[in-house]
Amino acid sequence: MDSLAPIPTPPSQRWKEFRIQALPVVTFIAVLVCVVALWGKYVLPTNMVGQVELVQANIISSVPATVKELKVKQFQRVKVGDEIAVLNALDTETVQASLRAAEGDLNLMRARMQLDIERNTQSYEQARLEYLRERTDLAVERVRARLYELEANRQYDLLTNEPALTSKTVYEAALLLAATAHTNVIEKEIYLKQKEETLPKLQPNTKADEAILEAIKGQEDLLRAEGSAISIKSPIDGVVASVNVFAGSKIVQNTPMVTVVSTEPTRIIAYVRKPYGEIPKPGDTVKIRRQSARRETADATVLDVSGHLAPISTSLVPMASGASTNELGVPFSVSIPAQLALLPGETVDLILNKR
Repeated sequence: MDSLAPIPTPPSQRWKEFRIQALPVVTFIAVLVCVVALWGKYVLPTNMVGQVELVQANIISSVPATVKELKVKQFQRVKVGDEIAVLNALDTETVQASLRAAEGDLNLMRARMQLDIERNTQSYEQARLEYLRERTDLAVERVRARLYELEANRQYDLLTNEPALTSKTVYEAALLLAATAHTNVIEKEIYLKQKEETLPKLQPNTKADEAILEAIKGQEDLLRAEGSAISIKSPIDGVVASVNVFAGSKIVQNTPMVTVVSTEPTRIIAYVRKPYGEIPKPGDTVKIRRQSARRETADATVLDVSGHLAPISTSLVPMASGASTNELGVPFSVSIPAQLALLPGETVDLILNKR
């Protein structure tokens, strides 16, 4: 008997068997490959976080002032030395009031100085009269010393006479009086000479009015300088991130008027999170990965490592609910890779390359 031809299997039956037997395996393998690929490209260890350093300058006024003219607007690019605003530190009325107050204080000082001058004048006149009296006493002392000297000579002649007409005791007493008077004259001459040199220094200074006028003029110049226009300039290159004032605004001292943010990144500030594993060292290389759709990567060099714990910015690691302090990490700085167009303030992922 001839063999019969095999009965053909319908395609639907074959597809059904494929779905039951092979499709799950193929699907599993495909999903596994995708997971491995995504893991290698997108998933990173969570113990390193970083952010491109954001350099910003808050433009402030060191004195209360009024904005006379504002020369920038938000998102405008500026360079170092570009004028940001023109301020008026003081208005005319304030300057005049301050000047009157300063003049009043200086006039009060003038009155007090005048009293001091009068006291010093009286003291000087008393010292001068005392000096004249002491000069008179010195002249009298010189005459007395001369008389004592003559008396001592007479006693000497009487003592050396034959026979002696006086005693040695009387002669020595006369010598003592003459020597004492001579010593007094010498000491008083030295004292009066020194006093004569010192006396002119006791003369009162009568130039108080001139000093007061100079002080008033100086205060006036200072107040006018403070009341003149003050030019505020940008300290860095960058873009105006925020403007908090407008023309005519009253400026509070040390309150930011304008914030300028640098557009040129200089370094990345990164942190090693808990658990603290291998700590980077200066010179190590790390892989920087942008948190963008294409996840560009590039190698960079570790510049400095702090070696201490510091709070991690909440923009990198949000604070847990109920936590009173930020998470601590080991901060370190990383160079900017030229291959990545990183923006200041941008968050990046980091992986420490094997040494």
